[in-house]
Amino acid sequence: MKILFIQPTMDKRGHYGVYTSNLCQELGKISELTLFTNKSVVSKYISETPSFEIVEYKNGKYGFEKFDEKKNKIPFYYTFGYLRNSFIIIRAALKYIRKNKYDLIQIFDTEYSILSLLLLFYGSSSSKVVVHISAPNFAYNEYNGPFILKLYKMLQRNILAYCIKKRVNGINSLGEYHREMLIKQLEIPESIAMGVIYDGADFQKIEYTQEIARNKLNIDYKGFVFLFFGILRRDKGIEYLLEAVSIIKDLDFKIIIAGALFDYKEAELQALISKYGIKDKLIVKFEYIKDEEIPYYFFSADVVVFPYIKKYRGGSGPLLKQAAIYKKPVLVTAVSEMGRLVKSRNMGIVVTSENVTALADAMKGYMQIPREKRQQYGENASKTANTWKSMAQKYLNYFEIVVK
Repeated sequence: MKILFIQPTMDKRGHYGVYTSNLCQELGKISELTLFTNKSVVSKYISETPSFEIVEYKNGKYGFEKFDEKKNKIPFYYTFGYLRNSFIIIRAALKYIRKNKYDLIQIFDTEYSILSLLLLFYGSSSSKVVVHISAPNFAYNEYNGPFILKLYKMLQRNILAYCIKKRVNGINSLGEYHREMLIKQLEIPESIAMGVIYDGADFQKIEYTQEIARNKLNIDYKGFVFLFFGILRRDKGIEYLLEAVSIIKDLDFKIIIAGALFDYKEAELQALISKYGIKDKLIVKFEYIKDEEIPYYFFSADVVVFPYIKKYRGGSGPLLKQAAIYKKPVLVTAVSEMGRLVKSRNMGIVVTSENVTALADAMKGYMQIPREKRQQYGENASKTANTWKSMAQKYLNYFEIVVK
């Protein structure tokens, strides 16, 4: 099968580069694959020769790094970069397939209104079209944002729903919850092939003891450590976590909070920390964590915490491609796919979302659970995550259904 992957922001901070590079590498071994992208960062994530062809539009002219750097200072500039790349890279890719025949094109990480309009205008080739949708937040009450953005999501929903009926052959998502919600919100007809492929990553080749990992981070503490890791968005519930910590602050534990600020200013979070009087309980690093440092954070922790709020509509990626591959037990709220997955696979403890008392009680309870049981949670989690190789095979199996 001849496949084209379109990724308009491959060098964007977060999972975009590592996910695209590794998935393409494994999929390229079992299919004829081309990656069309704004700026290739493949060499950063894979050491072997790429198994797929790379088309870097205009030699990387539309890189995203400068927008990432200005995100907190000039949010509108960041948004402009995202919209710009969505338009320019998708349009260029759709023009590219008019001259280069593919059986199927898979589109990732783009603005859906722009994508829909471009597909309606340019998408008349014989290639089957598959769109990856990571968050089912197309209903007014499902989007976590201000009024004007809620209205925008409603407009986006209408344009995307129309495009799906006219130009799209398949939609893949990160979980069963997402599949169910997308069908409902976008009124997706039965003729559209719906795919569910869980996140994942390869397991660490080098495992660090907790002592070594903490030494790498200059953490001089031998007690119980919780980890809250990842980009700090409002739907991830850090306010609830900080308040929960204040309830049990007399116990002996620490919590690492590590990740780049997205919806917050540092002063805002520091004010909350001061309000609750928990500065001595926290180890914070409010900045982007380099890929090579990520293992130290997870191997330093006893439990990984996901106190996400009810409005969270993201996937299970933070759970499966991070906590699970490091074999860590988790504490999650019952939101999106996460609560379902942790409960059904016995990966840890699930609590009610936005319930500070329940969160604090669960944290306290975790510190009393025998190490052997926590390790079993971690082992169960590791069995749930996909490797890049298994993920690639699942993508190919799904693509074969789409092209039939």
